[in-house]
Amino acid sequence: GNLVQMSSGFYLYENLLSSAIPTELGNLIQMSSGFDLSSNKLCSDVPTQVQALSHSVTNWRVTTGNSIGTMCEFVDDARFDFPTMATTIVYSDQDLTGTIPTEFGLLTEVTTFDLRSNA
Repeated sequence: GNLVQMSSGFYLYENLLSSAIPTELGNLIQMSSGFDLSSNKLCSDVPTQVQALSHSVTNWRVTTGNSIGTMCEFVDDARFDFPTMATTIVYSDQDLTGTIPTEFGLLTEVTTFDLRSNA
């Protein structure tokens, strides 16, 4: 993004953010102080690019109060309640945004997967 010149004050702590930390945050190479993602619900591993910032940023808080190192869980959304042996998945015209959860890959019996006309 356009935040590559940001040098201090990236504060997203205590927001209930839940997902893996975006690799793109590692592009904030001008950061020297105040990088705080603590007390959210962040998961997975800290991307190497973001971890590299910890060496040059004072007040770098990322792992505290998060679930770093654990697998990200599937979003609890009633629209996604279906049997694991489902053969057809259709979520067209649902205004869905974001990434497709990797857990869909666990559904080995799916023959139709339809996500058209969202967002």
